[in-house]
Amino acid sequence: MLPEKITIATGGTGGHIFPAVAFADAMKKLNPQVLIRFSGGKNSMEAQKIPLAGYPIDTLTIHGIYRTFSLKNVYRNLTFPLVYFISILTAAKGLKKFKPDLVVGFGGYASAPAVRAARLLNIPYALHESNAFPGLVTRTFASGAKLVMIGDEAVKPKINSSKIVFTGNPVRSSVFTSNHSEARKKFNFSESDKVLLILGGSLGSAAINKAVSENIEVFISKDINVLWQCGARYYDQYKHLVEDKAGIRLMPFIQDMADAYATADLVVSRSGSGILAEIKALNMPSILIPSPNVAEDHQTRNAESLSKIGAAIMLPEREINQSFERVVIETISDAKKLESLRSTLKSLPHLESDKLIVDQVVKLFNKTSNN
Repeated sequence: MLPEKITIATGGTGGHIFPAVAFADAMKKLNPQVLIRFSGGKNSMEAQKIPLAGYPIDTLTIHGIYRTFSLKNVYRNLTFPLVYFISILTAAKGLKKFKPDLVVGFGGYASAPAVRAARLLNIPYALHESNAFPGLVTRTFASGAKLVMIGDEAVKPKINSSKIVFTGNPVRSSVFTSNHSEARKKFNFSESDKVLLILGGSLGSAAINKAVSENIEVFISKDINVLWQCGARYYDQYKHLVEDKAGIRLMPFIQDMADAYATADLVVSRSGSGILAEIKALNMPSILIPSPNVAEDHQTRNAESLSKIGAAIMLPEREINQSFERVVIETISDAKKLESLRSTLKSLPHLESDKLIVDQVVKLFNKTSNN
């Protein structure tokens, strides 16, 4: 038997959203009749990205804990318990109406209310943890989950559950749909150009953007072209720097990541689990700059999992001012280094994680249905 209705709880960043969409697409491919609804934050990127992917979403007022000091953020954090409680009630109302067979949580603060509501309503739920260190939602709800799927083996000892299965991290199928020549034409780069792809995460990175802006002239002088996703909130700040720069493409957000990856020789990126899964799947040479502002410093652990085996280069943000220019130029100019990174990535296990997760969820559904 196959599940007829599934609620997917996720949100906050692309690292949680895009793997969840990959799972939903794979579930739809197996069973086109399955009804899938998402649950996530009203003011987070899932509110826009999930409908674009073709799925309905129930939005909640939930927000994360703010880690930078301001009076507004102090107020938000003080009122968080009330916001969380209201979000649980809203999520529970949605689950009662939709009546899913299962709830599958893909992490991020926005997944917590629906997972909590599922627990209160005795709806079986599963979790997927994509990072190399378990997030707060996974740590909080793992003990009551019928299944905990993990994307990194290193996380297993850190989760309080006897129902852990390694599945890897699913990658959206759309990133495989381009090729080098077509991508180069789309972005107006020649076949011989050296192209650097800058990704500061789905929301953009102030530190990475600053480092890139300070080295624009250096990159131009070294014949390094740059495809730069700066984030919507930073676009107006930097667009004047590149107006007359032929080799620089500045974009607030790159919708078609397949072409972006296909055109690049080297990626400079944050190290969220979603981007790392895509880098591994595509064998993309990368310089990873973990964000120091995320919970449990999980991006550092993610980056270390690749850098320790020579599959990526890790550059801590505290070293970015001194080392960014040197590390980027040395890496993109060294064909042997780029090939070494690709070769190491190719040697890693390449799982069909979306199908593995679907298989586990179907098994769980049949097990709970027969009890």
